[in-house]
Order: sequence, then structure tokens, then C-alpha cells
Amino acid sequence: MTYAEALMHAIKESQHMAAVYHKDAVRCREEGRHEMACLYQRWSAKYADMHLALRGVTMEAA
Repeated sequence: MTYAEALMHAIKESQHMAAVYHKDAVRCREEGRHEMACLYQRWSAKYADMHLALRGVTMEAA
């Protein structure tokens, strides 16, 4: 796997995980499990930040 392929994979994976954790946060909030919802929301935000940082790397390389 080349560096570019690995970077693209990481970008897709970080976007996917941000969406998964956001969906879990919404579900937990609806179920009244607010502590878990906050935890999932923090994880989602971390993956979203990672996604944006990785996209920034690709923009700089282009």
C-alpha cells in the first residue's frame, strides 16, 4: 500500500467512525443514557477532527 492509498483509507475510516459514533450518541440520548451519549459525542468529535486534519494533509500535498 502506498502512502497515498494509506492516507485515503485513513480519511475514509475517520469519516466513517465519526458518523458511527454520532449515530450511537443520538441513540443513547434518545434512550436517556446521557453519560454514554456524551462519551460517544466526544469520540465522534475526535474522529471528525482527525478527518479534517487528514484532509488538510491531502490539500497541502496537492
